Amino acid sequence: MHSLINELQNYVIYHFKTEEDLMVKSQSPNIDLHVMEHELFRKKVEEFHHSYYNNNEELLNEMISFMRKWLIIHISGTDAEYADSIKDTLGIQ
Repeated sequence: MHSLINELQNYVIYHFKTEEDLMVKSQSPNIDLHVMEHELFRKKVEEFHHSYYNNNEELLNEMISFMRKWLIIHISGTDAEYADSIKDTLGIQ
């Protein structure tokens, strides 16, 4: 479980940095709000770390529930709002 949380944390650092850089480059709308959502996600991953070290027996269920909501709400909603501006910047049809 510890390695899963570490991998999630490493991926979040890489992915959010890349995404935020692309959003700035493409002058995507609502960048500040989007970055705030990313920060909430980063904090949640830190909470997962603390829960792990405190032997939280519900940690796996909490992680699954949080990730499911994140995938549905953030990725299919918030990320979709800026997809066109990123595609235009990168020259993707």
